[in-house]
Amino acid sequence: MNNKKEIRKKFLQIRKDIPNELRVEKNKKIANKLEELDCFKNANHILFYYSCNGEVDTTYLIEKYLDKKQLYLPII
Repeated sequence: MNNKKEIRKKFLQIRKDIPNELRVEKNKKIANKLEELDCFKNANHILFYYSCNGEVDTTYLIEKYLDKKQLYLPII
């Protein structure tokens, strides 16, 4: 397994195999850590990504801060 495509496929599968309960728990921990950061608290403009394919779920944070900060999401 030495090419980029194979490595990417392997790690996508690992991420996909994470049990849902663990995924939810880890997502909450990540969101809480982010919210504790001074740079996040003090920021008026935040760039997020819209999560997919088992990425860290950003939906909670986007919804929570939609009316409190200027949020930006890339268009693909």
